[in-house]
Amino acid sequence: MTSFLPSIQVTMGDGYLDKACNLRDQWKNILSPSDFVALENRIIMFGFFFAFMNSLTDMLHFLHVRANDMRSGLGKKNGLFKIPHARTYSKLSKEIFYFAKVLNFVLGMQHTTSERARDVAAQAHTHEEYDNLKQQQRVTNIAKATYRCFFSCRDAFPTADEESYWARSVWNLACMKTGTETTPPPNLAEQLATIGPGFHATAKEKIKPLVERHYRFETSKDPESLSRNIEWAQQLKINAAFSNDDEGHPYRHLIIQKAINVIWFNDRSSDGVVFSDVFDPMPYEVIALVLTVIECCIDEWSEGSWSEVPFTHEGYEEVYCHHLGALNAYSYQALDSENPDPLDSLRRDLLDKGRDHAGVPRLSRSEELVWPSDSVSAAYAL
Repeated sequence: MTSFLPSIQVTMGDGYLDKACNLRDQWKNILSPSDFVALENRIIMFGFFFAFMNSLTDMLHFLHVRANDMRSGLGKKNGLFKIPHARTYSKLSKEIFYFAKVLNFVLGMQHTTSERARDVAAQAHTHEEYDNLKQQQRVTNIAKATYRCFFSCRDAFPTADEESYWARSVWNLACMKTGTETTPPPNLAEQLATIGPGFHATAKEKIKPLVERHYRFETSKDPESLSRNIEWAQQLKINAAFSNDDEGHPYRHLIIQKAINVIWFNDRSSDGVVFSDVFDPMPYEVIALVLTVIECCIDEWSEGSWSEVPFTHEGYEEVYCHHLGALNAYSYQALDSENPDPLDSLRRDLLDKGRDHAGVPRLSRSEELVWPSDSVSAAYAL
């Protein structure tokens, strides 16, 4: 820095020299050598810029004083003596006008540059806010999808305390999944509160036409048709017979696969694909939820003709727990008898065919397991 201090002292005086020395002392041990050289260059640039500005100002002041003197002297001259004095005064006036234009241009350029710098800074701040909002929205969408996934894979009818815990944890999970750290929106709790009821309504809306088609309920108002619908609805619900396929295998009815496809594997962006880690293999909770919604849709035909039955926490939590308990009991009975778990094969099949429906590759699988003797009735009797 000592290499340019004399030139700074000449152009700017001791005041700027003191400031430059203070700047050197503050940053010498902090900046890298290359950054320190860049700082020196900036000091030189600003030093000579201010020197140039001071020179222009001083010259303008000097010319202005000379012009006033010439104007005063011009009034005292008589006759021919006024002519050369007037020419000098005119020339001096033009020089003052020239230097004034140069000074105004420099000051205007400095003002324009400052305004442009402020505009750039404001624009950068706007872009930063936009990026932050965009990142927050991305994390919010993943948090909402994670929260919805909990109703599928953890509990379709959670308690208020469980929902509160989920709401607190999904934001951190979403930040971990995206590799970002951002603050949640202030209305996140309100957004999450509508997900559970909305998910239940969507699931029922997608399964309702499947029930009518696969179980062939009749829409006729004929008394015989109404009687047949009532009897058929009762038979389907005995030991969850509606879940059996044509050969009597439990939980192998095609409607279960169809329901899983349209709810969780409709396309590549569906929850079953996005959250593939929690759907491998298919959770018991997913199967129990499907069975519960199917039963609710069957109940809508229990009077003979179709009548809306709300799928609510109060009406079907117990049904859901019963199906989930039967699934677990059926699996435990197979383990106790030292037979392979039949539900393991079922859960893998449901996942494989769901991924086929979504148009994504299947996950790697081990060998197929053998079905043991039917014990689903005993499981539902527990």
